[in-house]
Amino acid sequence: MKKIISLIMFLVVLLSAFSVFAVENQPIEIEKNSEKLPAYWYKIAIKVWDVLSDVWVNHDSYYEHNSDWTYRYSESISFDSNHPTAYFENLVDNTVGMIRMHGHRDNPFDLLAKMTLVLFNDDHDEVKAKSVGTNQYMFYYPDSSNSFGDWKSQFAEDNNKDWTCYYAQYYNANKSNNVTIIQNDVYESSSIYYSSDGYVYRVGNNTERDNLLIDKKTKLSIEDLYEQISFENEAGYIDNFRDFNAGDVIYFEDTITDISYDIKSDTTAISFYDDINKTNVGWYFKGNLTKIYNVKDKINLKFDVVSIDTINGQTIESINYLTDYHDLIEKNEYPLIEKYLY
Repeated sequence: MKKIISLIMFLVVLLSAFSVFAVENQPIEIEKNSEKLPAYWYKIAIKVWDVLSDVWVNHDSYYEHNSDWTYRYSESISFDSNHPTAYFENLVDNTVGMIRMHGHRDNPFDLLAKMTLVLFNDDHDEVKAKSVGTNQYMFYYPDSSNSFGDWKSQFAEDNNKDWTCYYAQYYNANKSNNVTIIQNDVYESSSIYYSSDGYVYRVGNNTERDNLLIDKKTKLSIEDLYEQISFENEAGYIDNFRDFNAGDVIYFEDTITDISYDIKSDTTAISFYDDINKTNVGWYFKGNLTKIYNVKDKINLKFDVVSIDTINGQTIESINYLTDYHDLIEKNEYPLIEKYLY
């Protein structure tokens, strides 16, 4: 019996030490999958398991807390099958009116990466989950039926992709508000816009950056596309092109680094390598294109630059392939590559 008591005391001290480390360093915890244990003592068992088996990593996450909100985001995290999840832990009480989560890829043109956002309450029960692509958000509005206390906001991805993870909780927030503009707290020239279409956009002052002064008929690679939106903020970009405006045409040419066909969805995923962000960036097209294109082939596409919205005098821009994709995916459909070939 004494040995059992001693072991419990040791685990309590160890847990306390890890808890202090977590608060002081604001880490993101990279966790392994574990099943909820039955019976009344499962919460203690899960806490002990968290401490003994999980790997704590300080990802230099940004953290801000005041009477209006608690806001935090990580640096870019490499997810893989060994570390498929990351999470923030936050104290949620009845003053929290709204919670939001989202993740973004280093190159926001990537459509192949998918992440699952999950909120767990103090009882380790899932309160909401959503499968999202880059820059798709999830909102949640706590109410009196929730178990308040230490909540976990989990980000899950096991396909060897890099993501930056974002979490915010608003105190006494307007619960009917589902469209929010947030002034970026690090770079004053940039704002984050949570649109009613379910996507997160970034707007910024174009006078803060120089044009690349390219000929608009120049063929752009996936890296060139990224440089067109690059910006000095925590995300590394805004949704506005340096040298192109709505109504312009972007000519695209790059080398295929990966191509695969999924018979279930009848789609082909085509990827290109972005050497700036050191990652593959992929797009989906309807049908089996593997008999037409192969790895190392060059592909030529053209995209119309479209205006999505205007926020604070700044235009949100994209290419028509992305807006087509977002519209079609709601109906489980995909763009035809023929529309963009030239």
